[in-house]
Amino acid sequence: MFERVAPVCVFKHRQAGCANSMHRNFNITLFFALKAQVQKTVKTAMEGSFRDFGKVGQDGLTCCKQKEDYMPITTTGINHPAFYGRNLDETIKFYTEVLGMRLVLRQPNLEEPRLTHLFFSAGNGAFFAFFIPNEDGVFKLTEGSEGIGSLQHIALNLNVSIEEAVKTLNRYNIKFKGPIDRGYERSLYFHDPNGIKVELMTWKTPLPLGINEADVIARAQELREKEGAYNIEDKHVRQAIAELGLPQTS
Repeated sequence: MFERVAPVCVFKHRQAGCANSMHRNFNITLFFALKAQVQKTVKTAMEGSFRDFGKVGQDGLTCCKQKEDYMPITTTGINHPAFYGRNLDETIKFYTEVLGMRLVLRQPNLEEPRLTHLFFSAGNGAFFAFFIPNEDGVFKLTEGSEGIGSLQHIALNLNVSIEEAVKTLNRYNIKFKGPIDRGYERSLYFHDPNGIKVELMTWKTPLPLGINEADVIARAQELREKEGAYNIEDKHVRQAIAELGLPQTS
């Protein structure tokens, strides 16, 4: 592959000088020829190994090799939202006495020891986490504000009737709005001692125990869209329960 490449010697050079010049030119030519061959080999190998890398599918996601080789991340439910709080005693009293949650963890925050980490059990493996300044008052937090990325409210499924929930809120002199009709459920709204808006909700048609609420809501949504209704109503939930073959409740 190198026979066609011939170094050029200028006539005025002496024979020895010409030989040295030819030797240098040959080495330079050999170097660039080998470099080009290596680059070509590497490029071919990379094109073969990564031919599918970086392709964009119809869903707009960048993929490597075959799309079916990659699965979406799945979850089993919400473990906990985490909030900043104002006062330890007020928060503990509210969530244990008013909402009846069990305080299962209280320890220093591992990232900021001037905060105390609280964990309240909200039921069915879900928790409320709080990071609250220690009682020494050394650490100060600013007040939160509403906007993009902030929490609008947190909703809890009631384990008692909404009438019983109203009595409890009145007993603790907690101001609330409701019960408010939300189509297929009824809700109460109020704020905890830290300014977090809490919703207590109950379905108009109670669901059987162990039923996946998402399946019922998804089917009710399909029925709502087919009917052209503005929002999901209790009748859509009842029809969804029947079509899914779930046991009826009173």
